[in-house]
Amino acid sequence: MKRVERAFRKIGIEPVLSKIESEIDAGDPVLLEIGDSVLEDLFSSQEDGIAWCERWSGDERKERVILKSLGMILTKLTNYEQNEIRERAVELVKIFAEKKGIDYEKETNGIEFKSDSNTGWENKEKAIKALQVLLAIRFPKISIDIGTLSNNLKKAPHLSKAIGDDWLIKNASSDRPHIIAYIFHQKLPGEGELELLKKKWEKEQEENKRFGIAFEYSVLLRALQSQNYCENVFRRLEQHKIKIRKSKLRDVDNAKNILAEAEVLSRLAPFFEITIEPDIEELRPKKLEALIKFEGEEVLIEVATVEERREVLFAQGFGSFPAPGGKVKSVLLRKFKEQLKEGKTDPGIPILLILNLGI
Repeated sequence: MKRVERAFRKIGIEPVLSKIESEIDAGDPVLLEIGDSVLEDLFSSQEDGIAWCERWSGDERKERVILKSLGMILTKLTNYEQNEIRERAVELVKIFAEKKGIDYEKETNGIEFKSDSNTGWENKEKAIKALQVLLAIRFPKISIDIGTLSNNLKKAPHLSKAIGDDWLIKNASSDRPHIIAYIFHQKLPGEGELELLKKKWEKEQEENKRFGIAFEYSVLLRALQSQNYCENVFRRLEQHKIKIRKSKLRDVDNAKNILAEAEVLSRLAPFFEITIEPDIEELRPKKLEALIKFEGEEVLIEVATVEERREVLFAQGFGSFPAPGGKVKSVLLRKFKEQLKEGKTDPGIPILLILNLGI
């Protein structure tokens, strides 16, 4: 290793960099995938990295690697300190966003850190916004296959009845489809198709082809399991006469949390008497998810979905993820302040807060 380091110091990185660039230009699949990490190891500083991105920002052959490199740079700059490299990276992201027809301001409209008491919150906000736009550039929104969605919803009558299949189909053509539309627009396996793929995989000798068959099998199986699971949740709710308001189920912004609530209630339904959104005088005007009864005992239920901090959700680059944490505490505090009135009133009924950590 020392011999290699001495050679680099003697001849510089240019010959190696030139070779990497030529391989990227030729479409080398490995470098297109991990070129950002290779370059990061090659460069001695972030200044070298951002300069390389700026130099080749107009070269479409290097675009994929540049975007991933910008993601790595910005992930490491999700802090409060002023940094010129962050400013340059953000400007490059804006240029790429304009090329792709993405409205930078609209895409980042929901991101603001004004409530952050730390000095320099604007710097952190800039980095998070740029990372959000980078993800939008690298992973464009999936167009919903309306035909497949419509056919699959016919196989999920309880879910379709609860949310409204006509509404889901109409909503799927909007800018913000419901998460259910994404789940149910996925192709389902035909009759016997999974078994045929399994046999095909067992007979295939070539490793790459076996991998391709296994991938196809897993995609179809995951679609089938996901759709069956969602339908079974609403089937159990209907069987036990538990009806969540349509207007609530159609709330796109809170869809993950509401589906988590539906899942929890469907699991409790066979064992408890459940009242949806009970009117508890001490908690008015807020309402918790449900009141459950068993052998004369009552418990209030509230479900909350905990999503990771934006720094972690938007982080890009292997090994460059900021440390997680703190979000569970903030969710608990928000529920305590907003819905439980900071404990200043006593509803006289135990309250069970269920946290969904799996989304």
